Amino acid sequence: VDDINLNCINSIKGKEIRFLVYDNERYIAYHIEGFDGSHWTSISRMPASSDRYYVLALPESRQFSEIRIMGLPVNGEAIVLGTCAWTEEFNAWTLMPNPFQDECRISYNGINGLQK
Repeated sequence: VDDINLNCINSIKGKEIRFLVYDNERYIAYHIEGFDGSHWTSISRMPASSDRYYVLALPESRQFSEIRIMGLPVNGEAIVLGTCAWTEEFNAWTLMPNPFQDECRISYNGINGLQK
C-alpha cells in the first residue's frame, strides 16, 4: 500500500511538486530531494502538518530530472515514500476550430509528470 500520491507537474508558475500523504501521523517531516543527472540535492524540508496535502514550487534556477520525497518518521530512519519525473511528451495545447470567429474550445492535455 502506498503512503503517498506524488505528482511532478508543470504549472503556469513553473515546476511544482504536489503530494498527498495518507499515513501522515507516522512522520514528523518530509525531506524533498532533486536529481540533477549526477547526484541528489536537498531542496526543502517540510514539517508534517494536520493538512495531508502539500505543494512546493521549485526554484527556476534548479533543473531536476527526478524528485524524491523522504518521510522522516517519529522513530527510525528516513524512508523514500515516492519518486517522480517530468516528461515532455504530453505537453500540448489544442485550439478548435482554428481559425475561429465567436467561440473556440481550448484543451490542454494536463499533468506533465510521471510517478515512478
